[in-house]
Amino acid sequence: MSELRRIAEADPVLAHKIVDNAADENRMIDGSYRLGLIVTAILAAVVLAGAAYIIVNIGWWQTIVFVLAMLGVSHVLRVVLTGEWSDTSWFARFLRKKSDDDSDREG
Repeated sequence: MSELRRIAEADPVLAHKIVDNAADENRMIDGSYRLGLIVTAILAAVVLAGAAYIIVNIGWWQTIVFVLAMLGVSHVLRVVLTGEWSDTSWFARFLRKKSDDDSDREG
C-alpha cells in the first residue's frame, strides 16, 4: 500500500492503471474459479449418473470388476507411456517375476 501511495504521489495516472489492472485480474480469477466450480459440479453429476446407470444395467459385481480392470489398464498405459518403471509398483514386480521365470526355464 505504501508503495502504491508513493506511486500515486509521483504519477496518479499510473497508480490508477495499477489499481484497475489488479481489479481486472481479480475479476478474471473470480470468473475462472466460478466456471471451474460449475464444470466440476456438472462433471460430478454426469459421473454419478453414469455410475448409477452402469450399476443398474450391468450389476454391481460386474461394475466393480470393470472399474478395477480399467484402473489396471490405465496404470499400465501410464507406466508404458511415461516410462515410469518404479521397482515398488505392482507392474514392475509382475514383470520381474515373469522375467525371472523365463530365465529359469532357459537355463
